[in-house]
Amino acid sequence: MRQNWGVPDSNYPDVLCFRTSLFANRWSTVYKTSKLKIEVDRESERVYLIKADLDGNVLDRTIYWSFNDIHSGAKKLENLFLVDAMVKEINGQLHFNYVSATAYLEYVGNIDFIELLEQGVIQYDNRLGVHGAGTKHAGKPHNHGGGFRIHKKNIEQLYGVVVEM
Repeated sequence: MRQNWGVPDSNYPDVLCFRTSLFANRWSTVYKTSKLKIEVDRESERVYLIKADLDGNVLDRTIYWSFNDIHSGAKKLENLFLVDAMVKEINGQLHFNYVSATAYLEYVGNIDFIELLEQGVIQYDNRLGVHGAGTKHAGKPHNHGGGFRIHKKNIEQLYGVVVEM
């Protein structure tokens, strides 16, 4: 995707970057050159990444994830525990004050994940960038990891039980 759809980084023009958020419920205009979205195909049990020109004519529909791939990748979500903390540095050491925690149990994502994806509640983020100035690898390509993302306020839709502490 970096080589085929990326654009030169503003600080390191020899490196192509491809950063975008994609949704199933709407097109995303990317770098003013094309439109991208994800498409859920329930019949083939696949989620496609679709590229179109600015008029909506499909140019590429070859990249996909199977429903099984998505469900396998989401296995780590079966029981989720989120902790909010305040961080303070004292004498060069980080100190944490844990202020709240939430346990998310009884994952129902295998049923609801695809539906939430179709609704645009879950998105796909591509994060193919470049290491910035002042870093050990400045100017080198960096894959920050693409993935499906859900906003914190919507996480509970993937679980049968939510316990706040």
